Amino acid sequence: MERRRYLIYAVIAVIIGMVVYACYMFFRDGVFTESQSEVQVNIVVPTAGGVRCTCGGTMTDYSRAATCTQSGFEGLRCSSCGREVGTTSPALGHSYGSYVVTKSATCTSSGMKTATCSRCGDEKTQTIAALGHSYSSTKYSATCTSQGYTRYRCSRCSYSYTSNYTSALGHSYGSYVQTKAPTCTEKGTETATCSRCSATTSRDIVALGHEAVTDEAVAATCTTTGLMEGSHCSRCDTVLEEQATVPALGHSYGSYVQMKAPTCTEKGTETATCSRCSATTSRDIEALGHSVVTDEAMAATCTTSGLTEGSHCSRCDIVLEEQATVPALGHSYGSYVQTKAPTCTEKGTETATCSRCSATTSRDIEALGHSVVTDEAMAATCTTSGLTEGSHCSRCDTVLEEQEIVPALGHSWSDWEDSRTSCDEVGIRTRSCSVCGEEETEELPAGTHTWDNGTVTKQPDCTQSGTMEFICMVCGDTSVEDIAPLGHTEVSVAGVPATCTENGLTDGSKCSVCGVVLTEQQLVPALGHKLIHIAAVEPTEDMVGNIEYWQCDRCGKYFSDKNGDIEIDISEVSVTYSGGRSLWQVILAAAAGVVLLAVIAMIISKLVKGKITLKL
Repeated sequence: MERRRYLIYAVIAVIIGMVVYACYMFFRDGVFTESQSEVQVNIVVPTAGGVRCTCGGTMTDYSRAATCTQSGFEGLRCSSCGREVGTTSPALGHSYGSYVVTKSATCTSSGMKTATCSRCGDEKTQTIAALGHSYSSTKYSATCTSQGYTRYRCSRCSYSYTSNYTSALGHSYGSYVQTKAPTCTEKGTETATCSRCSATTSRDIVALGHEAVTDEAVAATCTTTGLMEGSHCSRCDTVLEEQATVPALGHSYGSYVQMKAPTCTEKGTETATCSRCSATTSRDIEALGHSVVTDEAMAATCTTSGLTEGSHCSRCDIVLEEQATVPALGHSYGSYVQTKAPTCTEKGTETATCSRCSATTSRDIEALGHSVVTDEAMAATCTTSGLTEGSHCSRCDTVLEEQEIVPALGHSWSDWEDSRTSCDEVGIRTRSCSVCGEEETEELPAGTHTWDNGTVTKQPDCTQSGTMEFICMVCGDTSVEDIAPLGHTEVSVAGVPATCTENGLTDGSKCSVCGVVLTEQQLVPALGHKLIHIAAVEPTEDMVGNIEYWQCDRCGKYFSDKNGDIEIDISEVSVTYSGGRSLWQVILAAAAGVVLLAVIAMIISKLVKGKITLKL
C-alpha cells in the first residue's frame, strides 16, 4: 500500500515537471523580441593650461623689438584674440642717409633723388627740375604721295616736331599692261606702275562681245515638229537666238490603192498613202474570193524589229506562212567627238553618232581644273610693305590664293656709337640699320648721356614695382627707373559640396604666384538629414519584417529615432519569424497552466490527508 502511494506521488511529480517544462518552452519560443542598438557619445573636454584671457584663449609669453615706426613690446599675448598685456617701448624713428639720384631729370619732366633709412629702408624724396629740349634737324625729301619736311629732334629725349613742308611729287606712271583679259560680257583690266614708288593704277578693257555661230534649222515632218534657224556664241556658248519650234505638217494622202484583196466572203481593203511620209489610210473593197499573196520581209532597224517573208490569201487574208519577228539591231555608235569644250570648273560634252540611223548619244568630259601659276612673294623692306606668295589660274585668271600685304619691317637700329670721351663735351653719335644700312646721326650737347639697355636691379612682383638701372657708356653715370608691378595671376579654388553633417565651401580664387586670396570662399552650412519614416512590419513565415526606423533621403544612413541622433546599421533593421504567438494566446496559456497547477496541488493535499483513496 505504501509502495503504491509513493508510485502515485512519483507519477504526479513527473506530470507536474512536464507541465512546468511545457510552459517554459511555450514562453521561451512563443514571444519574439526586438534588438536595440546602443549609441555611445564620447565628449572631449579641452585641457586647461597657462593664463586664461577673458575671451577664453591661452595667454603665452610674447615680445617684439621696436622699429622705426612701431613700438616694441614684452609680456603676454592671447593666442585667440591677440590681446597683449605687458610693457611697451617707443618707436625708434627713421635714420636717413645722404640723397641719391633715383630718377634723372628729362627735358619735360622733373627728376627725383631719394634718402633711405638705414634701419628699415623707408625712403623720402626730393624733386630735380626738368632740363628743357636741345634740338637737331633732319631734312626729308618729298615722295609721290607725301610731302617733304624738316624734322627737329631733341638730342636728350627724342621729342620731335616738323616744319618747312614741300609738296608731294605725284606718280609717274609707265605703259599699261593687261592684268585681266576681257570676256564676251565682262570688262578686262590693264595696269600701269609708277617708276618712282611702284604704286599702280588700273583702267577697264571693253568687253569683247559675243561671236555668233548659226544653229541650222531642222525641217518638220508630217508627225514630228522641226526647228527654226538660231545662233549662239562660239566663245562662251551663250544662246543668242533661240531656235523656235515648227509644228508638224500633217499627212497629204494621194489616190487609194488596194492593200487587201477581197476574199470570197470578206471585204478587202484599199489604202491611200501620204506623199510626204508614206503614212497610209484605208477603206473597204467588196470580197472577191481567195488569192495567194506573198508577204514581203521587212528589214530590222536600230530601234525597231523586222519581219521574215511570209504569205497569205489576197482575198480572205488567211496566213499561209507566218512571218517571224527579227529583233531590232541596236545602235552602232562610232567614236566620240567633242561638242562642248570643258573649262576649269565646268564639264564639257562629247557625242557619238550611230552609223546606221544617225542617232546620237552624249557623255560628260570632266572639268579641266585650274592650272595653277604662282604669284611670287615680294619681300618687305624697312620702309616699304611686301606681299606674301599667292597663285592664280593661267586659263581663267581666277585668284586661287590671295596675296596678303606684309607690313614694312621698320629699321633695326644698332646701339648708338658715341665718339665723345666725356659727357661734358659736345659730340655726335650715330647708329645704323642692320637690314638696309640707313644711318641716323644726332648732335649731342654737353651734359647728354648715352645710356645702355639697362639691368634689372629689383624684380617686380604682383603688387610691388621693381627697378632697372641704366649706365652711361661714356662717363659711367647711372640712372634708375621703376618697373610696373606684374599684377596677380588668378586661378580658381574648387568649392566643397556640403553634406548632411559636414559644412561645405563655395568656389573661390587666389593668385598662383604669391598665394593671395582674391575671392574668399564662403561657408555653406551642412544640409541636415532628410528623414523618411518606415513603419514597423511584423514578420511571417513567408516574409521578413522590420522594426520602426528612419532613413535619410540624401546620405542613405539609417536611424532608430525620428530626430536622426541614433544611427543604426541596415542589419539591425530586419526581423525574422521565430514561431511566436499573439499576446492573447500567451495569456490563455498562462491561465490554463495556473488552473492545472491548482488542481494538481489540491489532489496532492487530499491524498496526503487521506481523504481520497486510490484503488489500484
